[in-house]
Amino acid sequence: MATVFESLKSLSGYPVPQSALIRITVGRGLTLSAEATASVLRSQSYRLAEADLMKWLAKAPNVSQGGVSYSFSESEREQFKAEAEAIYEEYGEGQPSSQYGYQGENL
Repeated sequence: MATVFESLKSLSGYPVPQSALIRITVGRGLTLSAEATASVLRSQSYRLAEADLMKWLAKAPNVSQGGVSYSFSESEREQFKAEAEAIYEEYGEGQPSSQYGYQGENL
């Protein structure tokens, strides 16, 4: 059976540094070496760790490593952000929507 580490890494082919995965999993109360059972993969902690990783990937730089280039288009980055926000919203960690803008002179 796969570990939490392997499961999170499988979300993308991008070379996510292990230190980033450690920070994400520890922050969510998970252990990288834990077995990725069905109950773990459905847990709030794991799902929020997935969201954290997707948010990280949305901001990840385009890189070349070992002759292979890794990059995301703007639409892929927006998709990562949207998926992360949907998970955060599901577990009550979403940002309240605020609308800003010009409302005229007579407020």
